[in-house]
Amino acid sequence: MLLASSTVMLGGCSSGNGHTYSDAQAAYERHHFRTARVHLATILAEGEADDKTHLLYAKLMLELGDGISAETSLAKISEKALSAEERRAMLAHSYILQRKPEKAAQLIGKIDASRLTEQDYRMLVWSLWERGELLGNSAVMERGLAKYPQSASLNIFAGRLALDQQNVAQAKIYAEKGLKSDPKDYEALILNGRIAIAGGDLAAARGHYANAHENYPDHAVPLANMVGLDIDLGNLKSAEKALKIGMAKHPRFPFMLFQKARLDFEKGDYETARLAVEEASAAYDGYWPIVMLSAQVEEKLGNREVAIREMSRVVANDPGNAEAAKLLASWKVGA
Repeated sequence: MLLASSTVMLGGCSSGNGHTYSDAQAAYERHHFRTARVHLATILAEGEADDKTHLLYAKLMLELGDGISAETSLAKISEKALSAEERRAMLAHSYILQRKPEKAAQLIGKIDASRLTEQDYRMLVWSLWERGELLGNSAVMERGLAKYPQSASLNIFAGRLALDQQNVAQAKIYAEKGLKSDPKDYEALILNGRIAIAGGDLAAARGHYANAHENYPDHAVPLANMVGLDIDLGNLKSAEKALKIGMAKHPRFPFMLFQKARLDFEKGDYETARLAVEEASAAYDGYWPIVMLSAQVEEKLGNREVAIREMSRVVANDPGNAEAAKLLASWKVGA
């Protein structure tokens, strides 16, 4: 936790360019993470950082998914400025973001079960999720929920697990508990969007993602999902508006590029769609929706043989995809 101090240094540092800790903290609390990063990066670059600044920067990096920078900042914070419990949970979080969930689990596993905090349980459950082992170790999550029944994070993990098991009703119960605990919890808003999609209510899903974007304007996923849902709903003008914002902030985010390719395809801009597909595909090995879109783009560009080959891969790996099978059959007839 942050420690109060009467010293001038800990009371608020500033850079010669007018960037202050107070500015960064205010931006962080509004979830304007990019603005907060600008303020903090300037302070750090000018050597004006204290414990409080390093701590806020570590929290910010965790929000932005940069586990390496978060771990580096944590190492610069003195013991008196950060409790052992919070340091442990934040360090475990940084390991998970670095794709080292086993290291996070080992760190938390050193603590006696009776002393595990809500954040400890969150990191244990998250590490199991990342390793694909939560279903077989759901007792860990259940113990956490028994001790911290109002935990937004633990309820959301339970909801995600239920949704993956196609138990939409149970997922909805957990999601509602998560939102009740924290109406602005990012993962709760995202989960509610997924649940609405599973229930076939695309308009409601779009509303959940719009809410997530309003509360977390610097996160890419809500915007990309808004674009995709607008396309699905036939609202291309709205999709263009959301995509413009998304591409300005996240021009290299693969899922944003995928949605851009979809929108370009719908508009008949097939060459442009191909470029977006190619750029997004590098990060989506075996993601069949993008392979399917690639096939459709190639067919529109007159490359029927390439289209048939790519769509054949989709049908082979996603045999339940009726649309892909129908398109493939029609192309083979016309080949």
